[in-house]
Amino acid sequence: MRDALEFEWMGKPSVVVVADALTGPADAMLRLCGVPDYPYLVTPFPVGNLDGDEIDARADGMIDDIVRMLYERHQSTATVDAAAGDAQLVYDDAFAVIDDYTRRGWTDGLPIVPPTRERVDELLRMTARAPGDVVVTLATRDGLSATVEQIAVNAAMAGCWPEHFPVVLATMDAMADPRYNLHAHTATMAGAQQVVVVNGPIRHRLAMQTGNGALGPGWPANNAIGRATRLVIRNLLRSVPGEFDRAGFSHPGRFGWCIAEDDENSPWPVLAEQGPSPVHGDATSVYATVWQSSIINHVRQARAIVDELALTVRTACDANWLHHDAAADSSFYEGRPFMFVTGREHARVLSQDGFAALDDLRGALYEGLTRPDRARRPVAIAGPSQIHVVYLHATGMQQTWFFAPFQSHNMVTRPI
Repeated sequence: MRDALEFEWMGKPSVVVVADALTGPADAMLRLCGVPDYPYLVTPFPVGNLDGDEIDARADGMIDDIVRMLYERHQSTATVDAAAGDAQLVYDDAFAVIDDYTRRGWTDGLPIVPPTRERVDELLRMTARAPGDVVVTLATRDGLSATVEQIAVNAAMAGCWPEHFPVVLATMDAMADPRYNLHAHTATMAGAQQVVVVNGPIRHRLAMQTGNGALGPGWPANNAIGRATRLVIRNLLRSVPGEFDRAGFSHPGRFGWCIAEDDENSPWPVLAEQGPSPVHGDATSVYATVWQSSIINHVRQARAIVDELALTVRTACDANWLHHDAAADSSFYEGRPFMFVTGREHARVLSQDGFAALDDLRGALYEGLTRPDRARRPVAIAGPSQIHVVYLHATGMQQTWFFAPFQSHNMVTRPI
């Protein structure tokens, strides 16, 4: 939609055809650009699975409208009046804040902490960056952006303590990297989730959970940091149902997902050190996932664990558009990261029975995911280096989770 408006602003007529399932983000973009009444054509969804004859028939039915609209003059140069940025809302009590914010659509559906001036200032004192510094901008959403202060407001709403804010800020800085492709996986119909992984001594200072229950509720730092990133994405970047968020089913991980790796007990280099630009010490890594698969077994041979991991992941990817053929048609990225979160028992067997080196484990998994197989197509992965392993230390965890990647993104790591 934005591309069509650019042509219009250059004096070149354009017509946009929008699938009916995607009119929400189309309308949101038009409002952002100041042309809410700009006309477009609507066609039924889905489109990608139509054959040639069906596409021809669909086009024949629209061609007259396309030609007509090309010769109409569109009013496409209107502007939107900026809202006052310094306005402050006053409430009688916290319940009034929560009720009003919920009615305005500024929450994730759960109660928030009122972001008072004092609370926001406490967070801002944890960074040397100016409150007005822009941390993330989405050019594909007409320049929607998030400043340091706006991020602090949403972090306060999420329940962050001041000590949490440097992690939130570094995380949003990582998400701003174009390689992460934030616009795509916060607007996809697949309902991708943004996963944050924290490494370094800061995990202990913040009392982050690295073992039992680490992927679930009950951990103030993990949960508040993850929720803060999602509130920023929702409130400032407008990934809201009916606007840019077009998730079909969505996912509970979209409330916020922050993992703290157990660096000290991991038998391999930690996640922040596994990428092409390793970061040592306090670091945050961001990953985008569309679904997860759990592999639980009591196998005591490392090769058998690798084989079961590869079989499970390959089977799931074959059915879920992560095989090589589908990726070639649906992604501009040559490869994509694959993340495994493994527990204590699987990691112990793997590291003590032939896979003490991460590169050896990566190579074995890659071979299992891509070797010739009549029943299952090879997964869409470019090489062993795109396999990443996160370690959680918890009793009885004879378990590994596979976090299936969003097709078009790369994992990004930033120092905290």
